[in-house]
Amino acid sequence: MKRYEQFEQQLLRHGGPESSGPQADYLGREKGGRRFRARWLGMLAALGSLLIVLSWLLPAHWKSLAPSVVEAAGRESSTLLELGMAQVTKEEPGPMALMLAAAQTLGVPAAAKLDAALADLKARKPELVRCGGRDPVIESVLV
Repeated sequence: MKRYEQFEQQLLRHGGPESSGPQADYLGREKGGRRFRARWLGMLAALGSLLIVLSWLLPAHWKSLAPSVVEAAGRESSTLLELGMAQVTKEEPGPMALMLAAAQTLGVPAAAKLDAALADLKARKPELVRCGGRDPVIESVLV
């Protein structure tokens, strides 16, 4: 009988099947208890809120380029008129319309020439206006 009583007390001490209290880990925290779960949930919510606040505080312009760098890169590139006329030869009215809108917004004097070329392309190839131009990848799949 003595052995059975020792075994029963050992089970009660270590949270066996007959124990009525919650089990505890080696730091004395309740495993599976409501307080333990609520504490972890609160800590995770606080950490998530902190990360959201820190992301809002991060300025968006940190990774932007300096205007002088953009200006230096633009010196050696094509103008809007040249890019737009290249779209005429490719028969792509969609990108050409975007370049025309940019030229009109910037007040480029040659925007009228680009507008006339776009109107001419629309008159010659009205089927390209709906989709913005041909796509060789799609044409190779469909043909």
